[in-house]
Amino acid sequence: MASWGGRIVETFTPKRVSEIIRSVRRILKTDANDPDAIGKTIVQEANQLKGLPRKCAQLMGDRVDLVENEDIRKHLRSLQADCEKRPQAVVQQQIKTLAPHLQISEIVKAGTIGEVSKVLDPHEPNKCFAVKTVNPDSQELFEKDFSMLDSYILQAIKVLLDRAPLPGDTLKQVKAILDNLFNSLLNPGFRRNLLGEFDLAQEKNNLDEAHERLSQELLPHGQLKLMVPRTLSVSDDGKILMMEWIFGKNITDYVAAEAMQNPPNEEHSSFLASLLRALVSYYFRGLLVHRKLHRDLHPGNIIIHDSLDVAYVVDMGSELEPEAGHLPAIASLLHHVHCEDEQDDAKHKKLWLELGVTSCKDGDEQFRYISKSFDLIAGTTGLNLKENTENTKLLSLPPWVLLWQSASSAMVMTLQMLQKLPCSSQVNVREIVREVLSDIINTQGFTL
Repeated sequence: MASWGGRIVETFTPKRVSEIIRSVRRILKTDANDPDAIGKTIVQEANQLKGLPRKCAQLMGDRVDLVENEDIRKHLRSLQADCEKRPQAVVQQQIKTLAPHLQISEIVKAGTIGEVSKVLDPHEPNKCFAVKTVNPDSQELFEKDFSMLDSYILQAIKVLLDRAPLPGDTLKQVKAILDNLFNSLLNPGFRRNLLGEFDLAQEKNNLDEAHERLSQELLPHGQLKLMVPRTLSVSDDGKILMMEWIFGKNITDYVAAEAMQNPPNEEHSSFLASLLRALVSYYFRGLLVHRKLHRDLHPGNIIIHDSLDVAYVVDMGSELEPEAGHLPAIASLLHHVHCEDEQDDAKHKKLWLELGVTSCKDGDEQFRYISKSFDLIAGTTGLNLKENTENTKLLSLPPWVLLWQSASSAMVMTLQMLQKLPCSSQVNVREIVREVLSDIINTQGFTL
C-alpha cells in the first residue's frame, strides 16, 4: 500500500478526508478473490461515512457501467433501503416551523436527503398529509464533501489508489469503479443534480408542473391514470414540503402482497397491462414531448393507489432536461432500439455521435452495445451486462447521457419488478413498448 503517500495525505488534510482515505484503504485490503466480502465492506464503510460517499455507493448499485460484478452491486443496492432516521422529536420541531399544528404519526422513510413523514391535523382527525424534510446535517455533509473534491484531495486519493498493489481482478475492478466515480463527481452536471435534491422548492415546482400536464392528458377508456401528489406548501428556505398523502403501496410492496394472493385472472393481467402502458408512456413522453424526465422511476417511487385506478409518481427533486436539438436523434435511436428487428451498427454510431458520445476505439459495434443499456425491452427480459460493459468501456458519454442511462436503469428496475407478478406471463411488454413509442413518435412528427 502507498504508505508514504497515505501519511502525506493524512498529515495535511482535515478529519473528513482522513476518514475517507482510511475507508478506501479498508476496502482495498479486503480479500481480492471475494466480491461478496468486498461488497459488504463498501456498504459498511458507506454507512459509516454517510454524506456523498453513501449516496454514490447507493447510485453505483444500479450502474453496471461502474460496477461490473453483480455480487458487489447486490450489496450496494441494499443502500437504497432506509437510512438511519433522525429522532422523531427533531423532525417534529422542524415541521412546526411550517405548520405548527401538525403532528407526526410516523416517519415512513429516511434517505440520504432527509425524511418523509405521515402527519395528522388534530383539528381534522380524518386528514393526513405527507411532509418531506431535508436533514440539514446531511446537506452540510454533502456540501463539505463536494468542496473537498475541489481541492487537491481528490488527486491525492487517486494517487493512493494508483500505487496500491491490487493482486486480484476483483480489486482491480474496485479501482476502476472508484476511478469512474471520481470522474463523475468532478462533473458539474452530476453535482448540480445531486445538490438539487436538497431544494424542495424546486421539487414543488416539478410536481406542480407535472400535475398540470398529467391532469390534462386524455386517456383511452379504462386505462390507469398516472399522477403526482398535489403539493400544499413549502417552507421559505425550501427545506420542508407538504403534500397530499397517497393511500396505497409502492410497486415493490404491491408485488410482494400480490404474490401471496390467489392465482391471477384476466382482471389482474388487464390491470398490469394498463399500468405498464401508463409508465412506459410517462417515460417516453417525458423524454420526447415534455423534455422533463423523472430521473429515478424505480419501484419505490411509484405508488399504486388502493383504488387500483391511479398510480402516483413521487420524489421529483431533479429531472433530466435534454436539449431540443437532441430530440430527433433521441427519437430515432429509441425507435431503432425498440421497434426495428434488424440493428445497424453504423446507424447506432451516427446517432450517438450526434448526441455527443465519442470513443478512442475504432469500430461501430461498441455503439450498438451502449444502445442496449437504453433498451427497456432487453433490460426487462435479460441483458448480458458483463458483455455490454466490456464492449463499451472505451466510450466517453456526456453528463446528460450518463444521467439518462441512470434514469433508464431505474425504469428497467420497475419493469423487472412488475415481471414478478403472477399474471406477467399474460402481458406482452415488447408489444406495449413498441405501440406506445411508435404512437408518440408519429404524433410528434419526428422524421426517422
